[in-house]
Amino acid sequence: MLRRLGYFLVGPVLGYVAVVGVCYLRWGKHGLYGALVCGAICTPPSVLALLMGVWTIGRPRAEQLAATLVGMFFRVVGVLGLGLTVFYTVRYFRDAGHEYGFWGSLLLVYLYTLAWESIVLAWYRRDWADRSDAR
Repeated sequence: MLRRLGYFLVGPVLGYVAVVGVCYLRWGKHGLYGALVCGAICTPPSVLALLMGVWTIGRPRAEQLAATLVGMFFRVVGVLGLGLTVFYTVRYFRDAGHEYGFWGSLLLVYLYTLAWESIVLAWYRRDWADRSDAR
């Protein structure tokens, strides 16, 4: 599990280089600053949702469904809540023209961490299924 969590944490760091580049090309320095801040906003809820998903592997389907729904709740509410908090407390992101860089960067980083979390969870489930078949 620690190896998969390590992949989950290293993957976004490498992927953020591409996301930051796209945000910088699209929104300039406002997108660059937004992408850097949004990386810190999106990673903790993603890690929490990943841990919920890993915890339910091999458990009854009802628990898997509940963990998936709770993980989605943490991701959406956590990212939106932290994003709104940062947006309203940091005046720079509220200035005219800067808000698109922040919210656009938040969307791109959120989608990237969601995709990476899904990939890591699928890897972990496949490994668990392979170990179960070997028994």
